[in-house]
Amino acid sequence: MSETKIRLLNKASELFDLSVKEIAGNARYKYLMPARFAMYKTLRERGWSYPRIGKLFGGKDHSTIIHGVRRADYMIEKDADYAAKVKALTETRLTPTALTKEEVEAQLLAMRKKTGIPELEEDDDWLGDLIRD
Repeated sequence: MSETKIRLLNKASELFDLSVKEIAGNARYKYLMPARFAMYKTLRERGWSYPRIGKLFGGKDHSTIIHGVRRADYMIEKDADYAAKVKALTETRLTPTALTKEEVEAQLLAMRKKTGIPELEEDDDWLGDLIRD
């Protein structure tokens, strides 16, 4: 399973109050579909193709994904709560920059030890400029 799918599934699970297994599974219960549609919409907004999204979700046909994205669009128009959940899912950070400053510093320290690069001055706060919220 891809890292992107795992992170988005965890966020969708939290937002829609469903288990990751339910969202990622093949069951076609009505209560599961809004979360799946939100996942399809989110990945599509991130530039993924319909066939790629379908492949990620167990080999679904691209037309299934198109239908899901259209249903998500319809539900977004009709339900403000659903729109907020899709927006939160779309804005989920998927990059390593989501690490805290301390985690990044620890990784840099470990890399410096392996490569022999010397420590930086303590008052040098260049790392803070690199880390985004």
